[in-house]
Amino acid sequence: MLANRRDHQATFLARKSKKFEDSRSYITNAGHEYLFGIDLKRRRAQVFRDANNTCQICGKHLPGWHGDLEHIEGKIKQKRCSCYNTVLADGTIHTNLRRSCKMTDQGGLSCHALKHGRVLKSGKR
Repeated sequence: MLANRRDHQATFLARKSKKFEDSRSYITNAGHEYLFGIDLKRRRAQVFRDANNTCQICGKHLPGWHGDLEHIEGKIKQKRCSCYNTVLADGTIHTNLRRSCKMTDQGGLSCHALKHGRVLKSGKR
């Protein structure tokens, strides 16, 4: 699948324009963005800001930086892109990230954990 291969020219231009700072971040031929490090951190801030302190699944209020950055699709690497209102090569706008609640008030499963049907391990924060 050539669409999932790195577009070296687009990635180079993204780095040159300072859109990407982490050397691991890249763009595919289809236009999907795969972000790492500081680039993913900035994208998380953008998604959280746009979510207006709410879980984008259940609507629960999430103060500050509480919650998870969740991939809407993502069981396989090719679908686990970091696109957020990204214009792809075919002209469509693609979003694969949203903010979801991490814990419920009752200590039960969060929206993110319910999606996966299991309790998620805590990542580095």
